[in-house]
Amino acid sequence: MAKGSVKEAKKNGGGDPELPPVAVETVETESPLTARELYRLQYDFAVHAYHDTQELIRFMDQKASFLVASVGILSAAISSIAFKAFDIKPGSGWSFCIYLITATSLVSYMIVAIVAIAHAVHACQVTSGRRKQHTASNNRARGLIYAQDIIDHCEDGGVDCYAAQLQAAQPQHLLHEYANSLYVIAKILVDKQHHVNVAIRLFYWLVAFWASSIIGSILLIILTHKG
Repeated sequence: MAKGSVKEAKKNGGGDPELPPVAVETVETESPLTARELYRLQYDFAVHAYHDTQELIRFMDQKASFLVASVGILSAAISSIAFKAFDIKPGSGWSFCIYLITATSLVSYMIVAIVAIAHAVHACQVTSGRRKQHTASNNRARGLIYAQDIIDHCEDGGVDCYAAQLQAAQPQHLLHEYANSLYVIAKILVDKQHHVNVAIRLFYWLVAFWASSIIGSILLIILTHKG
């Protein structure tokens, strides 16, 4: 605004002159997704979730394998010492008490070791029977991702049957098949995690019984040599 117009406004008693209205431009922070972009987002999420769950399954299998190997190492260490200790005839007094405690710890170790190995081995198995709960009958892409479903649906037709199903599948069907397969491996993961956690809790008791058996066997050998 020019200086003359400002002075005229003040002379007329209007005080400060009125400023012209300013056009405020609104900027949208998030643009709505198109149908293609939304599908791509859902598809990427399903793929990442599927692969992450598979990685967790492999991690559970590794933990179960480490548990079985650890039990084997502990068993090999305790067997050589325990056989020497129990070849000795127990005496009286403290020697007999240590003998009973060591024998009880050794029997407890064997029982807990068998149960822990059973849970660890079961965790390494794939419970394919749970997959029957997941699939919807209206899914045209059924049997495209999960291995057991592929064999079940294309066992007679072979590769040509699988290729035909893959070519006929629509994007929404593929997304649904990812959801089905993710549901199956999630059930497998939960089952594996349960048995691995039980085996780990048993392993704590296993180490305690192992240490008690080792200490008792060494004391029996020392007391016998002194006697």
